[in-house]
Amino acid sequence: MKKQINMNIVKIIFFHIYNSYYNDGSYRNDVPHWTAFAITACSLACLIVTFVCVIVNLVTGGRPTALLLYPIFLVLLIYFFYNILFKKKYQIIYTQLIGGRWDTKIMRCFSWIIILIGFISVGLYAYIFNQK
Repeated sequence: MKKQINMNIVKIIFFHIYNSYYNDGSYRNDVPHWTAFAITACSLACLIVTFVCVIVNLVTGGRPTALLLYPIFLVLLIYFFYNILFKKKYQIIYTQLIGGRWDTKIMRCFSWIIILIGFISVGLYAYIFNQK
């Protein structure tokens, strides 16, 4: 009996990034689940931290401190680790999603767009809110 896990957008995005690196087991000089985890976790954590920064900036009129942002980023990375890599959940995610309704080119493009937005959001925030 296969173990079922709840799917959420984080796992679907991870699946598409992982599937881009894994290619049905043919990979060299790389550990696809760690690479996909790093890309997904860092990008989504950047996106959420940027959202927090915008909210803090709009509410207080100032920039948030590193004392607020570093713990948020760390908690998000731990959350993503627990939901993706802990006890090899990435294998369950892969087997449940491969060939399923979320395994489409549109969702793959959507996943990569979300990843790019996550990385771009930090620079965009710095550009917009740090002008004098």
